[in-house]
Amino acid sequence: MLTSRLRGVLAAGAFAGLAVAFAPALPAAEAPTLDVVTAADLGLAYAPRLVHVDAPTLEARNEVIALGLDDTHHASHDHIEIVLSTPAEEALLREAGFDFEVEIPDLVADMSRTMAEDELWAAEVGTSDMPSGRTTYRTLADYVADIDRLDDEYSAIAKKVVIGQSVEGRDLLGLEIGRDVRDPEDGRPVFLMFGVHHAREWPSAEMTMEFGFDLVEGYTDTSHDDHDRIVDLLDRARVIIVPVSNPDGFHTSRTFDGIYEPPIVNAFGPGWWRKNCRFVEGQSQPEGTCLALPLAAGQTSPVGVDLNRNYGGLWGGPGADPGFADDDYRLIGLGNASGTYRGPAPFSEPETEAIRQLISTRQVTTLITNHTRGHLLLRPNGVAPDTVTPFDGFPRGYAPDECFLREDGVDYGLQALGERMTAQNGYSNQFGWELYDTTGTTEDYSYNATGGYGYTFELMPPGGSFHPNYSVVVEEYTGTNVKSRQLKALEGTAAGQAAAAARTSAGKDTCAGEHVEHTTLGGGLRESYLIALENAADARTHSLITGTAPAGAEITVTRTGDFPTWESTFEDTVTTTMTVAEGGTFAYHVNPSTRPILDSRRYRAANGGVEETGRKNLDGEPFEGEYWTVSCNGGPGVDVLVDRGQSVDVGAICG
Repeated sequence: MLTSRLRGVLAAGAFAGLAVAFAPALPAAEAPTLDVVTAADLGLAYAPRLVHVDAPTLEARNEVIALGLDDTHHASHDHIEIVLSTPAEEALLREAGFDFEVEIPDLVADMSRTMAEDELWAAEVGTSDMPSGRTTYRTLADYVADIDRLDDEYSAIAKKVVIGQSVEGRDLLGLEIGRDVRDPEDGRPVFLMFGVHHAREWPSAEMTMEFGFDLVEGYTDTSHDDHDRIVDLLDRARVIIVPVSNPDGFHTSRTFDGIYEPPIVNAFGPGWWRKNCRFVEGQSQPEGTCLALPLAAGQTSPVGVDLNRNYGGLWGGPGADPGFADDDYRLIGLGNASGTYRGPAPFSEPETEAIRQLISTRQVTTLITNHTRGHLLLRPNGVAPDTVTPFDGFPRGYAPDECFLREDGVDYGLQALGERMTAQNGYSNQFGWELYDTTGTTEDYSYNATGGYGYTFELMPPGGSFHPNYSVVVEEYTGTNVKSRQLKALEGTAAGQAAAAARTSAGKDTCAGEHVEHTTLGGGLRESYLIALENAADARTHSLITGTAPAGAEITVTRTGDFPTWESTFEDTVTTTMTVAEGGTFAYHVNPSTRPILDSRRYRAANGGVEETGRKNLDGEPFEGEYWTVSCNGGPGVDVLVDRGQSVDVGAICG
């Protein structure tokens, strides 16, 4: 068994209770000594390490990903970061011809030191500037308790929702926030936010949960700085937050405490678990399986499916590992050991299927999925616009809403909204494929299936641990981090406007029309999220169906069509329902009827480039667009074609 010293150190979950040794009477000038656990303390001959791999081209970065090593999802124009857990993994990287530098030589010691420092900081500050006052990373039980608390204390505007269950049978919990939230759906648009698709990315859940606290407190507290703004937004839209999208994996990462018998093969592994806890395809498993079963040597997620490669958006394409290939995983012989294993089929995992059902039954006009790390905001698509998919021979093209001019001539496309958000935190506003190719991701599915804007935030500064000091989490959310403060200092100046625009990756700012002027700068992630919520509530950036119907009538909009994976298709349905309030008229906020995955098929490869050809359906034939079917109380439907920014009146829909 572990020594009594290490057992005490590892207790209380994921190093959260690391002891901090204080001398009885330290002089004021001396810092306390931290009791740091190293890889050697855990019996590891090779310290897991974070390395900076030289990869100066997109092709090179894709080659690194194809090795099946544990990528951190942080890359830039010249490198990619990889976690190495064994000498064999290091040898594989060298054999592939890649040079690298060691950034963190001992990730066990790094995580241990960070948690010990956090304990000191929490004792010093008592309460942080987070909306909840939190000073430490939450456990899964903490998230359950906080959701229950907000559901109870703010019942008029907050409601706990269970959107599904995990592989191990845990509830996927969320919180729905808005005026009259317990009343039936009333046609308002939805802003949806996720955290912890990847288990080890703890800050992503913290930011999501804290935004929930911010909204409920801002709505009810008249002294809150954004009270009037938040009341207006929650009167016009509903918000759903799901802080922990991967509860099994997160619990495994956050709560490992000395259950391993010698020899300790890879006790480091649980803290850096990435994927879900799928051991056997198609079968549920008892709660705690991830913690109870021994870990394979050299893998921080030896089993499981990468949930952010399991969605249906071009599932099975580049950047998502198929598993079980003859020449794969020769290091340990497990077909699903790759950090980006996509699973056997789109939505094969209960976690992604639950989120699919949530997206398919709400009109989610804006979505953010939070990840770590790298100070990035990624917008669709995950593959380059000239990438041709094999099932149809069409290049993907740019997202059709990359640029979108409202009637007032102001650009409110994906690029411009991304710039408005990154003007608050100094993040880079770029396409997903500029890191490396990805398919099967959350926002690529949600955006292309529904038309609701979708983004990935890669939170936290580049470099370092997935679990940075909690004080850094606070700074990122509140806008007291260095980049936000630099932007704040330029607020109201031409230099500030230029600095905000510079956050959009070079050469991609090709949209016509006027950008929205940045009235505020440097507000941190909380301001970025509020800007995204404003977009979700703004009918000018989605679509509107109006009409007349008796009070209490149920209005349904639905659309079913084929959705392409990389090599095939699957049937996908979006069906949402609202109840007409008193007054006999309704305004249903919806996404455009034509899905972006079809609208983007305006392009074809020509002369080494991409040219516009007009809308094409999945058969490659011209078409005018895709229709919503609108019905009342299950009666005959009316087909409605409505594009972004448009409003259609269906009249007396109930006959």
